[in-house]
Amino acid sequence: MNHHRMPRPLASTLALLSVALLPNSLAAQQSWTLDRCVAQALESNLTLQQQQVSVRISEESFAQSGNDRLPSVTAGASHTWRLGRTIDPFTNQFVEQTVQSDNFFLAGSMTLYSGMRQQNSIEQSRYDMMASLENLERAKNDVSLRVSTGFLQVLLAQENLKIAQSQEAISAQQVQRMERLVEAGTMAEGNLLELKAQAATDQVNRVSRENELRMAELQLRQLINLPPSEPFQVEAPPMGELSAQDVAYSVDEVYAQAQSLPQIKAREHEIQRQEAQLRVSEGALQPTLSLDANIGTGYSDARNLYDLVQEPDRVIGYVGGTESLVYSPNFSTVERAYPFFDQLNDNASTAISLSLRVPIFSRFDNRTNISVSRMRVESSQYDLQIAQQTLYQDIQQAHADAANALANYNGLTAAVEANQQAFDYARQRYEAGLIDALEFNTAKNRLEQAQANQVRAKFQFLFSRAVLDFYQGKPISF
Repeated sequence: MNHHRMPRPLASTLALLSVALLPNSLAAQQSWTLDRCVAQALESNLTLQQQQVSVRISEESFAQSGNDRLPSVTAGASHTWRLGRTIDPFTNQFVEQTVQSDNFFLAGSMTLYSGMRQQNSIEQSRYDMMASLENLERAKNDVSLRVSTGFLQVLLAQENLKIAQSQEAISAQQVQRMERLVEAGTMAEGNLLELKAQAATDQVNRVSRENELRMAELQLRQLINLPPSEPFQVEAPPMGELSAQDVAYSVDEVYAQAQSLPQIKAREHEIQRQEAQLRVSEGALQPTLSLDANIGTGYSDARNLYDLVQEPDRVIGYVGGTESLVYSPNFSTVERAYPFFDQLNDNASTAISLSLRVPIFSRFDNRTNISVSRMRVESSQYDLQIAQQTLYQDIQQAHADAANALANYNGLTAAVEANQQAFDYARQRYEAGLIDALEFNTAKNRLEQAQANQVRAKFQFLFSRAVLDFYQGKPISF
């Protein structure tokens, strides 16, 4: 048997390549995009799993409402002991003995007409199932939106941490420079102390931003129900320039597209369900026609069979004036047990009946049910109007937030550029000894504050835009 060995240079190259690619592979496994976070949350969320059970319950109820139109069939059997003087139900005679009897029956019943209540009950169950499905979709959307918000909070915390790290690095750089100048005797030690104080403040600020990032990651981890042992690192998506074209649509345009959202569809199905329930209540005033059929038989151990047995002819007299005898046929009765299956066959009976029930007076229950059903229809219509009104107001708010955030972002972008120029100039003057550390730190802090405000406005716009995309049925992205 021949064994082909891999050449050593090639084997070594592949081994090195696999080692080189291993960190990237692990990073890809640990990197969590927004889509992956949402998928994880939808899969592991317990509330969604409970809602799915509710959907299955409504589906079973809908299937059963259709099955209710089928006839019902029952079968039964009984065994009875009768003691003392009693009437045998199959001979209809008194007996002075213990009688054992069996009864068997097969019965069926079917409603032929009930004022369309069955059909309307099916419609009611169908709309209930459809509303349950829409509620499940709404719950999924809510989870997706909460995860997206948490994901955005992590990205915001990352940006704030970058700003804090940058400011800390600038302070550390200035401290190192000032230490050299103090050692050279060209600058007073007071300047170094002021810079160290600022560096300490920047370090505290950086630690605070790190804590905020850890808390944001923890909250996102909890939202997606990720086990603590699972590595977790959020992958920031590429973000382009913010543009007014991203929200270049009116509130009414968004609202028109939002009519297909699950929270609206669920309310519409609820109205349809209540209207079907109203028709069920009205059907109770109609007569009910049903068909019944049954087959029955039985057995009794007190019932016997009697056979006639011919005996020798019996002399009953003489022929008048002669010696000739007159004979008569002679029979005797012999009792024997009535076989079980023979009795069942002989005692079998069949009955078919039509029954009509007409409601005449029900203590006003039917009228009350109809009145309550009408009020529930009206209440569900108000629920729909409230949901639509809330949706419109939410769209208005998101649209206004997006416009305000974009305006703030544009203004703050200019402020960042101006503060960056002011800081660069202040650093040049400070390094030239023309201003003190207080003025330098003031310019630096203004730049940091402008950068933080710009990042905050940017993510406020991204969130508002994502909400508007969500209302239009678009996938959430940043």
